[in-house]
Amino acid sequence: MNDRLPLWTAPVLIAILCGLTLRIVLALLTPVSGAALPGVLSAYNDELAHANYALHVLQSGSLPPQVESIQGTGALERGRFENYQPPLYYMLVAGLGKAFSITRLEDLVLVGRFLGIFLFLGLLWIAVLISRAASLDNRFTGAALIFVALSGVFVRYTSLLGNEPLFWLFAGGMILITIRMWQDGFRLAHWMTFAALSCLAIYTKLTAVLLLPLPVLALAHHWKPRLTVSLAGLYCIILVCVFPLWLRNFYSFGSLLPLNAGFGDPSWRMPNLSTAIYAARSFIFPWSEFWHGLLGLLFMLPFCIFAIHALIYREGWRTLVSQPVLFAVLVIAVGSFLWLNTRYDQAEGRYLFTAWPALHILLLGRPRATSDQWVLLAVLLLPYSLFILPSAGA
Repeated sequence: MNDRLPLWTAPVLIAILCGLTLRIVLALLTPVSGAALPGVLSAYNDELAHANYALHVLQSGSLPPQVESIQGTGALERGRFENYQPPLYYMLVAGLGKAFSITRLEDLVLVGRFLGIFLFLGLLWIAVLISRAASLDNRFTGAALIFVALSGVFVRYTSLLGNEPLFWLFAGGMILITIRMWQDGFRLAHWMTFAALSCLAIYTKLTAVLLLPLPVLALAHHWKPRLTVSLAGLYCIILVCVFPLWLRNFYSFGSLLPLNAGFGDPSWRMPNLSTAIYAARSFIFPWSEFWHGLLGLLFMLPFCIFAIHALIYREGWRTLVSQPVLFAVLVIAVGSFLWLNTRYDQAEGRYLFTAWPALHILLLGRPRATSDQWVLLAVLLLPYSLFILPSAGA
């Protein structure tokens, strides 16, 4: 076992290069709109709805009102159902569009896609910082970089226009600062940084509210009565800063957390085996138009085997339990994902990526040598072969 494995090994560098190449190719080749057909690359309808939001901000200088429910007839084709999202990401895309004198939707989409690629580089940086803060060695850090570079969810959503990458970046920052709180106790700089990142994350994606309890965990580890007052002050600052967003949500979309506006009318259900299979496949390779049925499962199976082996033998589970902040984030993400699927049909694996800094520890563990990193590189790259199966006659 090599405790001194260097960080920038050949598999890590190749993974980053392959990840960057995949993102650029997908950003250039993915159609802006169109139906999802088997064997045809598609952005689905979500990107069009995100793009229309950003275009409205660019053209009008104001936030769009609620136009229609995602459940409305023809709503998916029109792509105007994401207006309930917080505005920060769309204002950023619109600002970049204005800076480049862009007026066409297609050009604005390209700006958003390359912004996602830039944010991918930020996620690599945050991954290294989190590993360092959590005192994880280079074997964990290298696995994290390979995961961020080649995970299907990361590749897909950092090559499309959408608010997920910016949210993952801010969420990673919130987790990083909480780890430092856990280690250092009360430091004003940490608390103010957490407040700023929380506000930015909430203004990017409302999922960020799931991470707000994290300072309570740090407070429990360093219990002092005066910290209760500081904690109350922290949440008051966040509440005041995001109050305009709550007002917009309530008056424009009918609730503080307008889940119905984004997912449709809820109904109680029990997640079943098909939900679990869809979640697993979309977690590994979220291009469902290239799944190829049982054949596609064979291309995803090696990653599953690697993850199970890492979970049991590569210290993934034990290391995650020894990291209270990361373990808490994973519990929050899995719990909210299960609750979401008792109310809505939303089994996409990307919703688990709120806990992305914990996922690589759990599923990849600590590769023991460069040879293990090569195996990890191979099992993450293998599903991308599904893109070329149609042309091979499969």
